[in-house]
Amino acid sequence: MRKTVPLIFWSVAAMCIAYYTTNRNLVKRCIHQFILLGNLLLGQEETNVNLCTPLGDEILNLTAGDQVFLSGEIYTARDEAHLRMIKEGIPFDPQGAVIYHCGPVISGQTLLIAGPTTSARMNPLTRAMLDAGIKGLIGKGGMNAEVREQLAGRAVYFAFTGGCANLAAAHMTLTGGYFQDLGMAEAVWKIQLDNLPLVVAMDAYGGDLYDSVIQQAQAVFASQQNRKPGK
Repeated sequence: MRKTVPLIFWSVAAMCIAYYTTNRNLVKRCIHQFILLGNLLLGQEETNVNLCTPLGDEILNLTAGDQVFLSGEIYTARDEAHLRMIKEGIPFDPQGAVIYHCGPVISGQTLLIAGPTTSARMNPLTRAMLDAGIKGLIGKGGMNAEVREQLAGRAVYFAFTGGCANLAAAHMTLTGGYFQDLGMAEAVWKIQLDNLPLVVAMDAYGGDLYDSVIQQAQAVFASQQNRKPGK
């Protein structure tokens, strides 16, 4: 859990900057400075994992809680896109690919905002993607125990902080799209990433930050419930 604190620190800081400027280069520079400052203030060394798609067996070295900077091509997909891909086939090479649970706002050929969608919506639709060769998922809120089991030995789930849609877009370039008849939010968009900051929330060995938080919260609640009055 300790490794997730810097990302929260950077995300809040960058979100404030992004509110006051549309200069993406400035946002990127400020993000990097806040990364360095955040690590300094929190007493941590800058130990980040740099990954580039398509992903391979290197993801098997990741552990829930690791910080990752991801570059390369990724593909957005929400409910309708998953259903279309299951029915008609995946329109891109799924081997080692990464799906981002996201419904971006696009103007022309420019991504304006691209925040994560609640990933639980894709729980029943994810197995088919993993079976096809998808190695990484990005979203917010985590996924259920069934998906955690499906990730075992072959894929990981990355978390991106909700509410930071402008920050995400600052690391992205739109390069294409599929199923655009589904509408802007539901189409599959091809995006080039430039060092998007992420946290490994669910690894390939059953590690799950969200489940850990729930268990810790339940333990604290139980201990409070068992306390005698006046103690």
